[in-house]
Formats: sequence, structure tokens, C-alpha cells
Amino acid sequence: MKIRNFARKIRRAQAFWAKWLAIVAMGATFQFGANSAQAVSQATINMQPEQVRGRDNSYYNVQLPEQNLRMAFNASFAVGYDDNINNSSGGSSGGNRQRSAYVQPGVGMSLRWTPSPYFKINSSVGVTYTDYFNSHVDDTWGITGDGGGLGTSVEAELKLGQTGKLTLGDSIYQTLDNMNVSNQNNNTKGYKRTENNTWLQYAGDLNDSLHATTRYDHTITWVTPSDYKYESYQADTFDTVLLQDLRKNLAVGPYATVTKRYYQFGQPQPDGTDIKRNDSMMYALGGAFVTTINSKIYLNGRVGYEWLDFNSNNDIAKDQGRTPTYELQLYHRITERTTQSLNSSYGLSEDYRNVGVNFAREWSNGYVIYHDLTENWMVNADVTFRRVDESDNGETYDMIQFGVGASYKISQHATLSCRYQHTRKLHGTNNDDYGRNIVSTTLNYRF
Repeated sequence: MKIRNFARKIRRAQAFWAKWLAIVAMGATFQFGANSAQAVSQATINMQPEQVRGRDNSYYNVQLPEQNLRMAFNASFAVGYDDNINNSSGGSSGGNRQRSAYVQPGVGMSLRWTPSPYFKINSSVGVTYTDYFNSHVDDTWGITGDGGGLGTSVEAELKLGQTGKLTLGDSIYQTLDNMNVSNQNNNTKGYKRTENNTWLQYAGDLNDSLHATTRYDHTITWVTPSDYKYESYQADTFDTVLLQDLRKNLAVGPYATVTKRYYQFGQPQPDGTDIKRNDSMMYALGGAFVTTINSKIYLNGRVGYEWLDFNSNNDIAKDQGRTPTYELQLYHRITERTTQSLNSSYGLSEDYRNVGVNFAREWSNGYVIYHDLTENWMVNADVTFRRVDESDNGETYDMIQFGVGASYKISQHATLSCRYQHTRKLHGTNNDDYGRNIVSTTLNYRF
């Protein structure tokens, strides 16, 4: 019975923290971007901080005639300032660096349908429009939230037996992570990375003490404008992990991951030719663990080894990747008013390269903290540090990003939030300088 209770406890903890971290990540990841003005209201369009912390269960605020169908509608309006919209290097006086104040209206909708106790569907959609006051900067439409824009995010869950759950989902989102692209010494004006991800996952108990999760993802990523089309790719990933209960609060077991990534377009060269990035196969094997140290601390991670092999689309990048790897995530509810998370990872990444670099070894560390000052006031802070070491005699550099924010719940339906974010490239071997500051204020309203 204790083992069964622990399995349920783990699943509840994973669901809570996955939901919480997804919103934190959405607030941070989307706000990294060149459309980071567009990203300012990502979290507030879809979920308020009180839902993140599980304090408010009234997120779905429209009860439709169909008893098991509920919807939520949200609108937001943000104003802000971005001092490096196009991710220009060359310091604060860089010749092509574009700065601008902006306004950004947005709308969002979420839907939950539970036709039976064994089946449910979640869906969301959102879109923003960013109007820059600088006439040299293009205004832009943006896809927001878990999926959305003019598309949508859909996830269907089917319960199988007592503990099994089969999930089929599809999502579309846009982002520009300037911690990925800022090392490119050129103009990223208008840059958008759009990703369509389709997944199928099974999670369940094989017996009283053995738990399995297996997932397949098919990802299509396309990048605009055409100068960056060569970054577009498709990928297929298969990941599986088995966890065996050792004690009432600890489960460990093996994991395996296989990813195939392939490219369709090449990078234009001065001589008129195109050079494609090298396609790749990645294999990872190791051990995973999940533990609840106490009722307020949840820790999970993986430790293993990665192999990253490349074909020969071009003869510029030739290095193959081999390295130990780890991922650790710690979640801690310090008090009823304060929650923090810490994550650290090391491994191989393909997101930091041009056609002349096959991969990069990345060491990443991040910290996020939320604190309720009162029932209506919340403050938060986050910091991320990354060290990137590119293969094939590429660049080595550090990136640091930190942000602070606050939100005030004006009423049951309205929340006002503000945020400041700074990103900087440090110690680059190419001796180029990069920095970016974004400040924003957002009013979000739930109908």
C-alpha cells in the first residue's frame, strides 16, 4: 500500500510541478526572443500566478451547456521598451542596433472537455500583435501560449486500466531564444522560429513497484526570414524510462533516448552555392531517479552518456560528439508563500551552430523564485547562466540572463504585472559584444 501511495504521490507531484515549471519556462523562454516584446504577456494570457501555485481553481471561467465542457477567455495589453530588438552585436552603440518602445495587445482562449471519466481533451489558442514605435522595426503578429496563434494546441488523454494513461497531442508555438542566436554576428531583425510538435506518450505502472513512461515526438521547425531558412529542420525522438520503487519516497531506473534530426535547406554562400548543416543521430543511455525528500521538496534527474553522430552534408564541420550528460531539477515550496526551483544540466546541443559547427557542449544552470507578499501581491526573480563550447574550432562563450518581476491582482478577473530582463554575452572568443534590456508592463483580464 505504501508503494502504491508513493506512486500516486509521485504522479501528483510530477503533474503539479510540470504545470508550474511549464508556465515558468514559458514566461522565461518566450521572453528571451527578438519578439520578446511579443513574449511579455505569454504567461499572463494563459494562466495567472495563482493558478501556477494551485491557489485558484476557477481558471476555466465559462460553464457551457454541455456539462463537461468549460472554456476560459483572456485579453491582455502590454507596453514596454526593448533596446536590442534585432539582437545586434557590437555593443550599445552597434550600428544596426534597433531600439523601440512598443504596445502589444493579445487575446487567448482555453478549453477543457471531459466526455467521460476516462477521456479528456485540453486545447488552447492565443495571438498577440506588437506595434513598435520605431519606424525601422517591423511590427509583428505572434503565436502565444501553449499552442496557438491562428493554430492551436490540442492534447487528448485516455485512461487505460487503473494507472495507465495514453496521451496524444499537437502544439504550435513561436519563439526566438536570443541565448541561442546572439552569437551570430549579423542582424536577426524579423527572426522567428516556429515549431510544430506532435507527440504520443504512455505512462503507467507495470506492477505495484515498476513505473514506465514512453514517448515519441515528431518535430517540424521552420525559421524565417529566408536568410535563416537553413536552420529549419525535422526531428524524431523516442524516449523511454523505467522507475523502480526502492523506498516509499525514492524510485530509480534506466532511460534511453534516440533522436534523428535532418535538414532540407542550405545556407547561401558568397559564391552562390548552398551548404546544408549535417544531419545527425543522437543516442543517450543512463539512469534516472525521482524522489520526494519531504512534503515540500521534489527532486528528479538523469545521469548518462550521449553519442552524437553526423553525416557529411558538408565537409566543413567534421567533429562527432561524445560526452557524459546530466539533468537535475529541484523544486522546493519553502513556505506557503514562497516557491523556488533550481535546474542544472550538461550535454550536447545542436541549437548553437552554423553550417561550420556540428554541435556545442553546454553547461546550463537556472534558478527561479516566487514569493507572495500578500494575497494580491507577488514578486519573482530568475537567473540563467550558460557556458557554450562549440565544436570544429568554433566559439566558446558565456551567456547570462536575469529578470525580476511583480504582479498585482486588481480583482478576481484583472492582474497587472511588470518585468525587467537583461541578457548579456560574456567572454566570447570572437570578441564581439552583445547585450539586451527589456522592460514591460502588462494588464491581463480574464472574462
